[in-house]
Amino acid sequence: SSYHAFVLKGEKRYASGLTFLTSYVFSKTLTMRSDRANAGDGRAMNHFNRDLEKGLSAFDQTHVIKVNYSYELPFGPDKPFLKDGLLGQIVGGWRIAGVHAYASGYPLAVLPGYGLPLNGGDNRITVLDYHDWRAATQNGEFNPLVDLWWDPAKFLRTGPVDSVDQLQGYKGGVLRADFGNATVRNPYERGPWQLNENISLARTFGIGRTNLEFRLEVFNLFNRVIWGNPESTITNANFGRVTTQANAPRQMQ
Repeated sequence: SSYHAFVLKGEKRYASGLTFLTSYVFSKTLTMRSDRANAGDGRAMNHFNRDLEKGLSAFDQTHVIKVNYSYELPFGPDKPFLKDGLLGQIVGGWRIAGVHAYASGYPLAVLPGYGLPLNGGDNRITVLDYHDWRAATQNGEFNPLVDLWWDPAKFLRTGPVDSVDQLQGYKGGVLRADFGNATVRNPYERGPWQLNENISLARTFGIGRTNLEFRLEVFNLFNRVIWGNPESTITNANFGRVTTQANAPRQMQ
């Protein structure tokens, strides 16, 4: 496997109640079938050409942005504002912290649903064009209740054919007696972006020699919905349909 990346990091060490760390990573990960527990498990598509198993990793994410921060609100004793008085006692001493993460989706593949009668691994489709596999959306934003992820009309789904000539006019299909030429994953088609914001609000109260901390934590602050991967086997009746959610709804504690 190989991993290449450009990493940009910004950091502010603690001062005036604020500290943060942010990073951006632009990367590519290539592996020999990272979706296998063992790349040498004998399930290569073609035993005589295992280099065909090399491609984008299942966990490859081109862009990853992360932001971590902690900030003590500037109110109350020993702070710039509202040092005295009842209001300063109420709003002083609070801390807010967060972890925000944004990453591009994972690479996807369309699967044939048809294997060759050989002792090989999974077959692949034969691709004529790697671009524009997505189906159009009705209202501009993907809605799995009414939209499909893949466009079924762009693939020959009636069954295996004997020659590439029979795939003309489609993005791809399955050959009856030959290995597919598709890469392990399509580098131009990815799942939804992974977007998440977690925050906490806390304050420590001194009670004699004892400290009592109040803390509110919110996970998935904006209650984002990140859809799961679509059904990608072209012989499946639900081809292109998304039926799962990849993240949890907002949680508070």
